[in-house]
Amino acid sequence: MTREDGLAAGAFVAQLQQVAGEEQPVLNDQAQLVASDWLRTTSGADGQATLIEALRHSRGGRNLTAIHQDSDIALAAAIDSLDVVPRFDAATSRITAL
Repeated sequence: MTREDGLAAGAFVAQLQQVAGEEQPVLNDQAQLVASDWLRTTSGADGQATLIEALRHSRGGRNLTAIHQDSDIALAAAIDSLDVVPRFDAATSRITAL
């Protein structure tokens, strides 16, 4: 698992915990780890900048930097920037809006 994968999973787990209210899900160790990393990385006044730096130093971020596409890192770190949900169609190998 890469750091960017862990951060993405942590974002999902943290959001699930937030919307669950009193009926909190029982989390396995992996879910607890990624949620903790997400919250530690994104909390505080500089959360967005810290997230961008974490992604920049991840394997994917280093790969993007190597091919001079590091401006994509800030786009990847933008939380709730789109109001669509992607859907993958395995038959056509296309991604479309849900």
